[in-house]
Amino acid sequence: MLATFAATGDERGVRRVIAADPGSVNEPGVDGTTPLCAAALWGYTQIVTTLLEAMAAPDLRNESGPRWTALHAASLQEHGKVCMLLLNAKANPVEKDAEGVSPCDYASCSEAVWPIFSSRGCARVPKPNLVEKGVIRKASSALETELQAAAEGGVGQRGIIPEYSRPGSSYVVTREHPPRPGSSAYRQGSRPGSQRKVTRPIDILEEEDEKVKSVSQGLSSLGI
Repeated sequence: MLATFAATGDERGVRRVIAADPGSVNEPGVDGTTPLCAAALWGYTQIVTTLLEAMAAPDLRNESGPRWTALHAASLQEHGKVCMLLLNAKANPVEKDAEGVSPCDYASCSEAVWPIFSSRGCARVPKPNLVEKGVIRKASSALETELQAAAEGGVGQRGIIPEYSRPGSSYVVTREHPPRPGSSAYRQGSRPGSQRKVTRPIDILEEEDEKVKSVSQGLSSLGI
């Protein structure tokens, strides 16, 4: 129940459960997501604060998906205040998930949260490393056009990564924009961002065959 209340932003519910069962702060929900990670994913700063004050373990991993910590979720979603709270609580910025990706990797793709990690002495991960890990990928021209239009329309989603992109050669965060099923960038059974290698070189033009749709930012879509 606590993970559910945390994911839905129900502060009163969170406090009520903690008061009745203090040990529940580190108990994962039915989908394996910890309360702290659920709150961090959605950017519920006050709930993250409440959980940390109740002794939630900042580096506790989820029991499902790539086994993220809360800092993985916060850095991917660019929740700066949550990242700051977790780092202040001694969350490990270089803790690797089951796929070898760290919160620092996700933060390296974001001008919004990278200064927070930099102030903690983290070294920014170079673009080739992020590509090799599958954290970022090259976008098709169709996806590039769609994301540029969304940015001009003020749509609030993570799109093209400006520091790694130039016209005609743009990069996106893989978990936000997975390859289209059926393209050679996608292999059946592998998660977006996995380090598993594709069997042949990625041909991003195969994504042109149909409209690329944005991925909803929910627990299930992120594989946690």
